[in-house]
Amino acid sequence: MLSKFAPICRVRVNGGRNVLKESRVSLFSKGKQLTTDEYKLALDGNINDYNSFYIEQQTTMQFTFLWPRIMKQLLLYTCENCTELNTFQVEFYNFENVIIFTKVIDSFSPLHTINIDYNGYISKIVLNSATDLFLLEIQAFGDCMKRRYGVDCDLICSITCYDQDCRFNGVCKKCVQERTGDFCMDSIPHFSTNHTGDGYHDDPSPTPQRQRMHSLNLGEVIIISVLVLAVIITVFLSCYTDRYCLKNKNIGQSTYIDE
Repeated sequence: MLSKFAPICRVRVNGGRNVLKESRVSLFSKGKQLTTDEYKLALDGNINDYNSFYIEQQTTMQFTFLWPRIMKQLLLYTCENCTELNTFQVEFYNFENVIIFTKVIDSFSPLHTINIDYNGYISKIVLNSATDLFLLEIQAFGDCMKRRYGVDCDLICSITCYDQDCRFNGVCKKCVQERTGDFCMDSIPHFSTNHTGDGYHDDPSPTPQRQRMHSLNLGEVIIISVLVLAVIITVFLSCYTDRYCLKNKNIGQSTYIDE
């Protein structure tokens, strides 16, 4: 005898992290919204028959994101020992709330793979059940849209990140020129054009510009030294000449008085 229920063990999107935990979940059954939080049993990371979430047929489970996510693949795992036909539909919406992809599952297979042939961002996932389902675990792995990061993807990457591209925690993947550090907020006075993924780094080796600066400083010191020496010699000669003339004058005056 066939089982009445068709349990879904896991739903997984291939990507960066489990983004379904970051979504707002809504349940609708026959046109009415359900006020229950039992759906959390399907988002607790525990694949166990005792922690399943049961939904009746003609029930809609909706996952909405504050900011769109990048997703490329959806995997649905059903119970390997199930003999009931799995029938449900998965819809993907863009940030304009327009359906961009729909997949109907009608199979006895325990694994269902949905490849999302869409290069844009997804803002909502909707699961419509045509049969009664036991949801053991639902996981969707993806990442934030470009230039955003954080749990809700509501934070903006620093403009000092190269191409304003950063990781989940805001750390830059690469820095713009003349910047370094995790968030590329630190300046470097001298930098080379050879950089790594961590950003630009100081190049201690002498450059033609630095050599010109050193040569210019040495030349200035020599000129100043010569000028100072010339002033000293001029003053010395001037004082010596004045003293000599004054001495001869005094001698002439003494001779005249004696006569």
